[in-house]
Amino acid sequence: MTFVVAWIAQNWTSFLEPILQACLIILTVIAAFFMAWNRILDNQLKRKEIRDSGKACSD
Repeated sequence: MTFVVAWIAQNWTSFLEPILQACLIILTVIAAFFMAWNRILDNQLKRKEIRDSGKACSD
């Protein structure tokens, strides 16, 4: 059992940890992209609503 735990710890520090850190960085970049895209779409929707409400008031 001790050897298995030592083997897992060795693989964690040399192999698994960098892979998981890379996955975390990639997921963070993807999440940031979607947050920015959502912000852009929200601004477009708000501008469209403002334009539509301006046209309704002037009619």
